[in-house]
Amino acid sequence: MARYRGKLFDLVLPIKGIQVAVYSLTGAKVDTTITDAYGFYQFNDLPTGTYDLRFYGGGYTSNYWITISVSEEGSNIQYFLQPLDGTVIRGGIGALRVQLSLNDPNGMSPVTEGSIKICKRIADAYVPVSSPYLYTVEEGEIVGSLVLYAVADPGTDKEFIYDSITLADINDAIGWVGWVEATSLITLEDEAGNLSPSSISLSPK
Repeated sequence: MARYRGKLFDLVLPIKGIQVAVYSLTGAKVDTTITDAYGFYQFNDLPTGTYDLRFYGGGYTSNYWITISVSEEGSNIQYFLQPLDGTVIRGGIGALRVQLSLNDPNGMSPVTEGSIKICKRIADAYVPVSSPYLYTVEEGEIVGSLVLYAVADPGTDKEFIYDSITLADINDAIGWVGWVEATSLITLEDEAGNLSPSSISLSPK
């Protein structure tokens, strides 16, 4: 028996108060829970094996699902977009590589097959890129910024998003590159929507 803890992440639909149901691969419902204010959900005492997680309510339908594997040590399998050459280029010169990676109880490993793919969002749909597991963004492809997504079952209008990454091109046409320094790197929001601190100060460098 093991515990599984996950987090619902969606750019459009709500993440709080969403029902998460665990199904065996034979279609039998095993357990249900509700996401908290931050999208987290947890199942306790799941037998080892492979399951489908389905999300309902707030606009989610049976089309929203992922597959997880649970081991005796506990499992929190998650897909990540791992930048191999950083996330910023300058003046459209150079290329950036992004690796789709899997974090499971055995550690981080590259993904080379399967239904989770690197995608772009085009016309409200997620479309796999030409090399959906290890993608090289060539010169000129980033205009200002480019967002890539790790998406399950691409091809429908909305899919479950595991991760996203923003790649940027710093245009050095004015002759300098700068950045900002934050006095605080994090702000916390309570259930009432209050922020602490209420603002973050930025200073140019």
